[in-house]
Amino acid sequence: MPDESTNIVEVSEQYFRMADQTVSAAEKYSESIATVIRYLEIGTAVDMADKCMYENKLEMRKQRR
Repeated sequence: MPDESTNIVEVSEQYFRMADQTVSAAEKYSESIATVIRYLEIGTAVDMADKCMYENKLEMRKQRR
């Protein structure tokens, strides 16, 4: 029976390595998605600020007339 227990340990270690690799891949994917979302948030904030400045500029021109 020593062969069976050794085989179980080896298989268990192999599954652990596979699970570890899967978790690492999922973390990398999640980080890349989070980075993209962060850039979209920054871009949206910049776009909104630009729109506000443009609207304020138009309002100031209207008030001068």
